Amino acid sequence: MRWIILLLIVCLLGAGGFYYSQHHANSEESPLTFCQNDAWLILQCNDLNSTLIAMADSNSIYAAVPSFQAAITNIKSIKHLTNRKRAFVAISGDIMKPSITIISDQPFAEIPSNWINLVNSDSKWFAITNHQNHVPFTSEEILYISDNDQMELNDQLFISLIGINQLAEASFTTNIHDQLKKELPQSGWLRFEFSDEEIMQATAVAKVKGSESVDQNVSNLFRYLPSKTIAAVAFANKSANYAIIYCDYGLEDSTEMFLLIEETRDSANSLDAIANQYFNKSWIKTADINMIGTLHLLSKNKATAQRFINDYKAFNRLSEAAIYTALASKSSESSFSIFVQKPAKYSNNLILEEIDDSNAITSILFQANSEFSNTKSYSLLVSHHNEPKDELRKYWNLILDKPAEAGPWKFVNHYSNEEEILIQDKLHQLYLINREGKVLWKKQMDNSIVGDIQIIDAFNSGKNQMLFVTKKRLVILDRNGNNIEGFPILLKGEPSTSPTAVRYSKDADIRLLVHADKHLFNYTIEGFETAGWKKPKTGQLSHPIKLLQVGRRDYLIAINSADSILFFDRSGKERQKPIALKINVKQSVLSMDSKMQSSAITTLDYNGNLIKTQFDGTQTSISISGDTNMAFAVDPGSEINYTTISGNRMVSYNPDGKEVLGYIFPTKLKHNITWLDRKLDWVAVLSGSEVFVVDTKTGPIERMPIPGDTRSMLIDADGNGVNEILTHQSDGTVTCYQLTY
Repeated sequence: MRWIILLLIVCLLGAGGFYYSQHHANSEESPLTFCQNDAWLILQCNDLNSTLIAMADSNSIYAAVPSFQAAITNIKSIKHLTNRKRAFVAISGDIMKPSITIISDQPFAEIPSNWINLVNSDSKWFAITNHQNHVPFTSEEILYISDNDQMELNDQLFISLIGINQLAEASFTTNIHDQLKKELPQSGWLRFEFSDEEIMQATAVAKVKGSESVDQNVSNLFRYLPSKTIAAVAFANKSANYAIIYCDYGLEDSTEMFLLIEETRDSANSLDAIANQYFNKSWIKTADINMIGTLHLLSKNKATAQRFINDYKAFNRLSEAAIYTALASKSSESSFSIFVQKPAKYSNNLILEEIDDSNAITSILFQANSEFSNTKSYSLLVSHHNEPKDELRKYWNLILDKPAEAGPWKFVNHYSNEEEILIQDKLHQLYLINREGKVLWKKQMDNSIVGDIQIIDAFNSGKNQMLFVTKKRLVILDRNGNNIEGFPILLKGEPSTSPTAVRYSKDADIRLLVHADKHLFNYTIEGFETAGWKKPKTGQLSHPIKLLQVGRRDYLIAINSADSILFFDRSGKERQKPIALKINVKQSVLSMDSKMQSSAITTLDYNGNLIKTQFDGTQTSISISGDTNMAFAVDPGSEINYTTISGNRMVSYNPDGKEVLGYIFPTKLKHNITWLDRKLDWVAVLSGSEVFVVDTKTGPIERMPIPGDTRSMLIDADGNGVNEILTHQSDGTVTCYQLTY
């Protein structure tokens, strides 16, 4: 990022200055007589020693720019530079191996052996240089700085327009460089006052040739950019506003480039023609075009477009990110903007020719605005030595009467199709909470809920009910929290798992399978025991009953705590002999399919082996690295991932046992891992009183961790098709956060 930093901090800040009035004093009286003729940057210091101290300060803007270091080293090699009321430092030649000329109103006590004295004893100025072939400015080239009023100004910096364009050409891709050149004066020198703060700021007005007033405000486009935007250029013409965006999505380089177009007037140009004007990318001719509000979004394919759109829907926008808002609070309207933030590991040169993260600059925002003909106003904001951290945006939060003891679970409102939340507190109260965080009702239950709550349509009426068991009863509630007729049912013993509702065909009556007293019971929706059911003895169950239908045969699958797979038919008779796992099972997950050989139980044993036992008895084993304290999660619908945690390490594996991701967390994880979403391959892991949402292919998502315990759930709370995350804290606080994607 060396070139872009120097260009935007020094050069564009110079563009934020104004043309300096040229004076025609005697060249011998001007300190700039001694500048090298190819100097492109001149720094005026009212106190050179103070400037050097600032340069040496590790928190200064100088220290943030690697390109300054060679010049600083050269200047610091000169001894006795204190008490100089006025001094000039001119930089010429190669930026990484610059030649330095120092002009002062005080003599130099000692001149290094490799430096040249440029003046004689009659001069009022003292100048030395390390340029071995020094050729001074001609009288036509000298920029006079001789007004008394200006001598008292703060430190100033002068930049050649030739230098600006050279650096811009080295920093930007051709199309962006061409666009930038349109915003700057074409020749001469520019001047600005230099200030060094945590956020460095400069604003000014410059005269330019051939400029026409363009009153479009492209700053509004930044409200649509994702928070993962590494670099963006926004500009306007008479018919439209444009933003060229590079996002750090970690995908293929060419898929992370976007064009955002806001047509402000009728335009005869097609979108392809507009795109081709600014892009040298083959994919732009067949770009995927989507709408965000009234704006056109062009991207290579639908997948990357969806990432962009999801960020917009979930408020994961640059305009909301701390790295941008710190600058935006000091910004203004503009017809041209460049934003660059410190790149991450996936950054490349789609906008910038050279970009890296070996500097202390965190973000840069440069703006230009054509307010009047032949005049432009400029603003530059630079944040350095500051790493702002974003937190997830809270959508809502509430506090339960007591901390939760069970849940949360998802319930679908059959009237609006909106997702709602069920959760039980330690007073055994069950809450129904709508997606906006409003408690719709609380119902006192007799005891703790065991396992999960299942959503059923008990009467095939299109209305949903809640099926669950407490430690004493089988319960079905309607959406208003009322018991349906015939329920609750007092159980004959304490259940160990959730109940299961099954229909053997689409129009068949529902059957409720409930474990109690080490037996399996079967009830009708009217609350009666099903006639002819055998009440098979199962022992304690470790999973709810699953229905597997193979051809015309029904298999009710039970997994008991003795680590056996049991098979029953509709009447409760044994369908086939049990399969003994013969494994010292630590954890297990069921995955069901329409075939016996592809339905299985995956177990983790105490020796660190993942063992898959298919329902036809076939068994395969994968040995994974770890220890006896591992916990694991498996995508419940497929074999995409196994994910384990142990200590502070999380590892994801493919079905063959090959490591897909290994991630080390800063602190030890609790022995708990929850699969949140199959489509996204996300899990939740806990560290202390915080939750990490983790992509099992890439690691924790942005802005993690967040406060919470084991009770986490994804829910589309705002109904925009993008999930939020619900978390619970030990004090009973339930919070809904808008996630990053």
